[in-house]
Amino acid sequence: MAKIMMSKLMENTLQKSTIHGKADIFMLHSHADVDVVMKELIKYFGESDEREAIRLYVDGKYVGFLPRINLYGFVGTTYKGVDTSGYAVLPGSPNFHCIELQCPVGGCQFKMFVMHLDEDDLPMCPVHPDQTMEIKK
Repeated sequence: MAKIMMSKLMENTLQKSTIHGKADIFMLHSHADVDVVMKELIKYFGESDEREAIRLYVDGKYVGFLPRINLYGFVGTTYKGVDTSGYAVLPGSPNFHCIELQCPVGGCQFKMFVMHLDEDDLPMCPVHPDQTMEIKK
């Protein structure tokens, strides 16, 4: 089921950006829990109206731009009454979240968001290829 949903998410990307601002990078694995990915994307876009799109990478390969508006079809209404605890994370289930990385060069605005991170193999900044991205504190 998650693979089908991930492919649906990937189908909603565009190869060319239709936005005027910058788009941060989200790096995901194809086996990522799509429900968790959607939760993080909703949180990301909800934090700022200026965030219009992301650049989506899956398994290290560029997929395309994912505009905020293309997520609307995935987001349904939620019931805030009895039995909402049915969506609680069960013991032993992964509770992934996005980790924000930033370039260490002062003034560089490049950011990247990842759900899986090997701290011994951090990605390099595309703007400053000699600089290793750092976890934003």
